Amino acid sequence: MARGDLKKFGVNSFDAVDTDDNGAINFNEFEKWYKKTQHETSDAKIKNIFHKYDVSRDQTLEVAEFVPLAYEISRKPVDTAEEIFRRMDLNHDGTIDLNEAAIARKEHGTG
Repeated sequence: MARGDLKKFGVNSFDAVDTDDNGAINFNEFEKWYKKTQHETSDAKIKNIFHKYDVSRDQTLEVAEFVPLAYEISRKPVDTAEEIFRRMDLNHDGTIDLNEAAIARKEHGTG
């Protein structure tokens, strides 16, 4: 994702989370959004994530604090898919042949 696209993505996401339109995301707004989009229910984990990105320690997330979080979340499915591919590509040739696919299916009980 290009830098300009990233900023646009983060700002658009920010606006969707900042439901009271005050220019900052409070913990309640963040918690509601995070539970809905990430299907996370652990209150402790959600608090830790919020505090990790609240670098100003003002109990809110401004756009500059939220954009890196939005980017990290958007990357997770890509990172997961790449990791699965790397594990299946047993000979590391950049492709998954029928034999590698069959081995992966057998190892994961799907074949």
